Amino acid sequence: MKKIFGLTVGIATAIVLMLSLQITAKAQVYGDFDTVRQIRNVPYEPLEDGIEIPAGAFGLPPTWSQDLDDGYSFPNGIPIGFPFEFGGEVYTRLWVCINGFVTFSQPPYTPAKDPTALFYDNTSYPKNVLAPFWGDHYYHLDQERSNGYKPTKIYYKSDPDRGVFIVEWRYLNINDVNVRSSIATFQLRLYKSQDPYSAQGDIEFAYGQVGGNEYTNDTRVITRNASVGIKGEFSPADFLNGLEFEKDPYIARTSMKLTNEWAPSGGTDHRIRFRSMARFNVEEFWGDGDVDLSKGYNRKHYNMPQSRYVTVNDARIIMKSMATGIPLDSVRRRAAYHGDVNHNGRYYYNQSGQKVEIKWRNKNYADSLPADVGSIKQIFYQVNEYDAALILHYIAARLPELPWLYDTIPLYGKISATELANNVYFGSSEEYNGKIRMPVYLNGELKGPLSLFVQMDEPFKIEANNPDLLVENGDNRAVLVGSGVFSPDAPIAYLVFENKPVVIKKLNVRFNEQEVNPRFLMKVNPSEESNGLSILENGTSNPQIWLNLENAGTYKVSIVDLAGNIVKAFDFTVTTPSRFAVDWNLSDVNGNALNTGVYFVRLSGNGTNIIEKLVLVR
Repeated sequence: MKKIFGLTVGIATAIVLMLSLQITAKAQVYGDFDTVRQIRNVPYEPLEDGIEIPAGAFGLPPTWSQDLDDGYSFPNGIPIGFPFEFGGEVYTRLWVCINGFVTFSQPPYTPAKDPTALFYDNTSYPKNVLAPFWGDHYYHLDQERSNGYKPTKIYYKSDPDRGVFIVEWRYLNINDVNVRSSIATFQLRLYKSQDPYSAQGDIEFAYGQVGGNEYTNDTRVITRNASVGIKGEFSPADFLNGLEFEKDPYIARTSMKLTNEWAPSGGTDHRIRFRSMARFNVEEFWGDGDVDLSKGYNRKHYNMPQSRYVTVNDARIIMKSMATGIPLDSVRRRAAYHGDVNHNGRYYYNQSGQKVEIKWRNKNYADSLPADVGSIKQIFYQVNEYDAALILHYIAARLPELPWLYDTIPLYGKISATELANNVYFGSSEEYNGKIRMPVYLNGELKGPLSLFVQMDEPFKIEANNPDLLVENGDNRAVLVGSGVFSPDAPIAYLVFENKPVVIKKLNVRFNEQEVNPRFLMKVNPSEESNGLSILENGTSNPQIWLNLENAGTYKVSIVDLAGNIVKAFDFTVTTPSRFAVDWNLSDVNGNALNTGVYFVRLSGNGTNIIEKLVLVR
């Protein structure tokens, strides 16, 4: 027999090919905004001619009786004056809290004294929060001057013509109600989007005077232990810490730092800005392929036809997401929404927190929703590498448009009698440039989009062996995507391993969107000297049948009981010398598990007739 190079593949009898496509893929506010920025040399502008929120308007649900410690403004909130999108939803009202933040969601019944609630998800904490200075603050009335307190005022102003909405907390007693001199003035500013297709605007925090209470001789100011930032709706990591400006975005979305200084922005002439990412958020474009949102207002392909704004870059972004395991923004009208070009990526989380995929491929995102989905806000979107393949197929002028809602991909060229590919197999490994590489073959012919996802615990890379294929490699994950004519006679790619020997204990493979068990997988065990057929027993209840075929041709493997009945049979066609395991789950032709007993395994075809005994113990 041929010498097989030293590739050791340790695989359990049954390989479970399960892969979570979008881990923790719920809506995240850090997907909405650019790096937290510090805006310098902008003097604080006290709010003029604002509308004062009366002290009696601040209360807690459900009774809304006056609460000057933790209250929110008005049961119905206050109008923003223009649509403002946050966390994938468009809002026109918000609630102002005495504790130095606003929320777009109905306030909870529990007082929000704890500033670290900005970093946590809990039903008792407010959601969809913008917090210029969240702490345990207090609102003092005019009549409290005689007790040494400076009266608090909270104003708001909506100016749609200038495109700004402002909330100002003025002379708010911050962090310690017993320290009369601990007062501060600060603002939240919302900026109206200038994009006609999106309501997603910028958010800004500005900071004015701290201290300066003329009704007391005390000069202490307690600025420590307040949080600054924005918080979304779903997961504990759904926030951006505004104190981490001009730093890596990952720090801003993980840091739980609290402020210890005034002004948190670095000075009263500095501001903290959350700049919204450019979006193209028209709902009608579900699955149009514009993952990079390049057709948005003032973007590169604005007002251009689909054939111009759908580019290879859109496919590349999806491929990178799959190779790195970092999901694309899953909220409606965002990246995954546009990238779901075959409309099968909708999902939601049920009451138990389990992810449920919606299998129906509808034209409209709100069609065929399950009964336990009460709001379209519960629906999220995901993509995989096959969406990238369809995008490349469209760019090659082989699909008339995206989204592609049909199960059938139009064929082109001559129709072959060769079996159509629905899986891959891995051929004989070889040494190449000091590394181990293993060819990847299709198990049939393919004309059209092709996608392959491979994940294993062993470091590897994929190298394409066809000019029509693109590759994206990550850490122990790789994606191969393309559109063209592919034959089973030549490898489409190679798996390349740096380390020797190679030991694979875990393998996930997805071919054209379907999780598969690769039919051919190389292994040095059983013995390289086996004459075509051998049985490897990983414990007698889990035998494996291994073939070592030197010659191309058609072969049959039959499992025969003691009575001579064929209980299961497999047909194989190989085009190159191959060693592989038979993909068998120890069942008969009807899918029933075989009983304990003695069986014979016969390899026949192409002039070969070999029989081995198999003892099966359940």
